[in-house]
Amino acid sequence: PGLGDAVLYLPLDETNDPATGQSVTRFANQAGLAYSQYEAVCANCPAAGSQGWLGHAVSFDGVNDELLVNGLGAAVTGGAVSLSAWVYPEAAAGQGAFLTLGGRQLLYDAGAQTFVYADGGGQTAAAGTFGPGQWYQVTAVFPANGAGALYVNGLAAATLAAAGPVAAADDLTLGAGFAGRLDDTAVFNRDLTAAEVKRLFRAAFPVLNLTFDDADVADGGQVRDESRFGQTAVFHGGSFARPEPGIVGSGAFRFDGANDWIELPGDAAFDLSDGEYTQLAWVYPQNGGPVFDSVMSDAGRAGAYPFLHVNGAQATVGFGDGAAEQSYTSGPILTPNAWNFVAVTFDGTTLNLYVNGALAESTNQFAGLRPAATTRFNIGYRSDAAGAAYFAGRLDNLAVYRQALTAAEIAGLWRAGWQPAALDNSGPGVTAAAWTYPLPDGLRGSYQIRLRSTDVNGSRSLDYAELGAWEGLIDDSIQTVYLPVMMNAFANLPDLVVSDLRAVNGGLQLTVENRGPAPVTDEFWVDVYLNPATPPTAVNQTWDSVGNAGLVWGVTASALPLNPGDSLTLAVGDAYYRADYSRWSGAIPAGTVLYAQVDSANINTNYGAVRETHEVTGGVYNNIIGPVTAAQTFFAPRGGARLADGRADGRLAARP
Repeated sequence: PGLGDAVLYLPLDETNDPATGQSVTRFANQAGLAYSQYEAVCANCPAAGSQGWLGHAVSFDGVNDELLVNGLGAAVTGGAVSLSAWVYPEAAAGQGAFLTLGGRQLLYDAGAQTFVYADGGGQTAAAGTFGPGQWYQVTAVFPANGAGALYVNGLAAATLAAAGPVAAADDLTLGAGFAGRLDDTAVFNRDLTAAEVKRLFRAAFPVLNLTFDDADVADGGQVRDESRFGQTAVFHGGSFARPEPGIVGSGAFRFDGANDWIELPGDAAFDLSDGEYTQLAWVYPQNGGPVFDSVMSDAGRAGAYPFLHVNGAQATVGFGDGAAEQSYTSGPILTPNAWNFVAVTFDGTTLNLYVNGALAESTNQFAGLRPAATTRFNIGYRSDAAGAAYFAGRLDNLAVYRQALTAAEIAGLWRAGWQPAALDNSGPGVTAAAWTYPLPDGLRGSYQIRLRSTDVNGSRSLDYAELGAWEGLIDDSIQTVYLPVMMNAFANLPDLVVSDLRAVNGGLQLTVENRGPAPVTDEFWVDVYLNPATPPTAVNQTWDSVGNAGLVWGVTASALPLNPGDSLTLAVGDAYYRADYSRWSGAIPAGTVLYAQVDSANINTNYGAVRETHEVTGGVYNNIIGPVTAAQTFFAPRGGARLADGRADGRLAARP
């Protein structure tokens, strides 16, 4: 099922507003406007912004944190219901309920390290061991009549006795004694089939997603995988230069057709032998050549990983089934020397080839066959009895899924590429123009509109400065929706954030990052706050104005410019650490609450030393991270708190 099929879908992809400490998105229900009244509320709210299975998650303390969806039972009609959530248990002992609907409870039993269903008739434990500190997808299915089932990671783990109907007044509670994190929580007003539960588990994420937005990658370097698996993808050949224009995101990789290729050394997650998969990529073929293929050429082609070859305007697809290589060659469905969004889906019976979001060809010649249990493959290279062949052209946003995506999902992924918008006015002297883009039918869920532009000389706006024009929910049950959008000319400015803060052996370490479209050239201060009386919320609230202990760094010219996307890691005792402005014992005891603020001080301004994007646009102040709690006691390096001063002030701004 799609999550748009639910009566409740809480992505829990929350972030905190630093000024209020509250969730920015307020735990909104994204199942659609028909169910928008069922939103989560809280008195003792879980912490937002924790690392989730997908994006962020919310973290429950196991004491009194909980989210409440009042009267959700009224949306569950017909007697059947299914409850689903991604669960990250952290408790060492006891039981905690992470989902409760009326008399039904889903719990984690830390002692037995398993998931449990409980109701008035008793408890039923899932078969298997599920230790803490890992993500699990847990789904409970209750038909209107008869026994239900408990699933963990898409597999049936227990049979559940028949339960009574859900009452209209029943509330849904998340948390309530559960210690850990929850992500992507959904309720369906029907009983999901086993195949749908498996799809719910597997459809949530790709097992590989190479966006090719990396900076230059040299021979032997790693190409970043954006999937939750963090796969190892090793580049071989010359070097990739990111300035190649991409069709999704900020860049694409060019393969030279001579010796450029990417090796996927192998991972169990790549095993597609259960008979369903999707492979997709934006492909810009020049001379033709392989895109996906197996590295197991020494074993013949019987074990070939599901492949996609591009030869001019044709595509050849297939896989080795363990006995022989099975392949199918299409007609002229591709356009050489142009971007093509190519997707291959196989559901065990039908293999579909999509080009630019539309079904191009389909075949049943693979019906009843399954790919061999191969877990290695290459991108841009194949080697067989005919010799080696390399892909020549560009690739962008390549992904592998362990299920056959639907036609609607393929079309949606195609629309994720940059699409041309029509302008009502352009040319010399034009300072403003309205743009339009026709939205396709069938949109439902959370969407974001981003914009980029190209001038008459072909110069394109900086990729990391793509303008977020609008984000929100779209429901296709409403015939017409008018969205007022105001466009402004944004200056190219930096945007400093603290992306990491932690207590470590040696005292403390933090990372500052420039996420804006322009470099940081002005020297700036960084403050760390130890157990402040009140959390910092704004510039010029230095550590000594809100507490009794803190540390300071002055980032000077030797670290600058800090270019877009660059980061700088700071530690106690480094060249930028300022002992003369710091005060602490030399130890960070376990339980110490930490905050950090970048560009924290400039007595002559209300924005610090660096003018940033959000300070011009009126966006949320994002220069502060915290609270972070030290898990154990850490000590400063030799010399304690009284280390030698760092660099001279240079052009550092005056502090309050």
